[in-house]
Amino acid sequence: MGEENINMGFPIKGYDVCPDCGCADCIGAETIRELKDKGKIPEEMFANGLSLGFPLYDPRKLQKMASQALLGSTPKVSTLKVFLAICKNCKRLYVREVDLLWQEVTVQIQTQQRPQTQGFPFKLPFSKG
Repeated sequence: MGEENINMGFPIKGYDVCPDCGCADCIGAETIRELKDKGKIPEEMFANGLSLGFPLYDPRKLQKMASQALLGSTPKVSTLKVFLAICKNCKRLYVREVDLLWQEVTVQIQTQQRPQTQGFPFKLPFSKG
């Protein structure tokens, strides 16, 4: 998915090393590197390490996003992205960076609804009628 930096004072720099013990080795980074080396995940995944994304959008604008998708454009929402690390030495979770990005979203549109059935759509041998 495409990402584009919004700025507004972002990115906000966190810690390069563990703020508790000063260790620079991270559990997440090692695990990601091992999985990439074994070919289990693509090289471009987790390019900046572990992260959590929090979409920031107005739910009242979902209809507009669906309309944009129908017209062929790819809607974007602002996303607060938090890059994390886990210290290999003391196991503390800490923030490396916080960024605000425009991120492309995929809108799935249901084109038709399945008919609702009342009860069983077939007769059981012991049913009446």
